[in-house]
Amino acid sequence: MAGAAICDPASTTELLDAAKSEGFETLRRRCAEIKAASASKEDEAARTRRVHAARRLRTWTESDGTFRVDGRLSQDAGARLLAGLKAEAGKIFDEARRSGGREPSQAYLADALVALVTRPGKDGPHRPKALVHLRVDSRRCAAATQARARSARSPVSERSL
Repeated sequence: MAGAAICDPASTTELLDAAKSEGFETLRRRCAEIKAASASKEDEAARTRRVHAARRLRTWTESDGTFRVDGRLSQDAGARLLAGLKAEAGKIFDEARRSGGREPSQAYLADALVALVTRPGKDGPHRPKALVHLRVDSRRCAAATQARARSARSPVSERSL
């Protein structure tokens, strides 16, 4: 209640009267309404900028080979993303149901994400090339190369075939 009274000092008497006659939930809702009404358009714009600046998408691969994704989006962007995913997941679910398959809804959402991102578009297939990083132990590689060279020089008898 104090937070609402600070946001709108003129509402203090009204809030005190409500505290005497109304239930806790009604008073809590009224305080939330007063706080929300006092938020200025500049506060909303600042919040929007802050949320936008904090957006991110992280990916990593876990030790069991699972590819993981974690993201932070604005509510608007998240709603648009989820609407697209749910629409695509519904199509995938319908197809699976016709085939007799049944999986958790989260599995269909994951399939929808991959389908939407990799689906061919107006400009042709939207399948970016993967970048693969290889780690090579140069000593083992050199030893294997030398071993192959030695075996290529050694005579092979017909009996060993």
